[in-house]
Amino acid sequence: AVKTDEGRRACEEECAAAACCDVDGKYGCRTKRPVFCDDMEICRVLERYSSSPSKKLAAAPGDIRRVCSENSILTFSGRAECERACAPSACCLKEPGCFGSQREACESYQICEDLLGR
Repeated sequence: AVKTDEGRRACEEECAAAACCDVDGKYGCRTKRPVFCDDMEICRVLERYSSSPSKKLAAAPGDIRRVCSENSILTFSGRAECERACAPSACCLKEPGCFGSQREACESYQICEDLLGR
């Protein structure tokens, strides 16, 4: 249940890859993957039960560059691990998002933008 912190985190992890569906420009994927984005519409439930806006985004894990390396995301399990590591940063890519208020933490997830662009 997304009403609990644990349930919301689990849903965010599963829906991390769908963040690209709501992003325009080179990091957006709706035009490249319309069926995927349609299937991921269920993730919109997170908008209703989002975390408190005052909740601080933690910096990216220290091993995120390894987890999201070019070689790692070529495999299904590697890409899934990278998507899980990037899940907390979904608010950095959406408008209105948390980038303005949490710029430093969002910038630590820069490699996630590369993932979402694929």
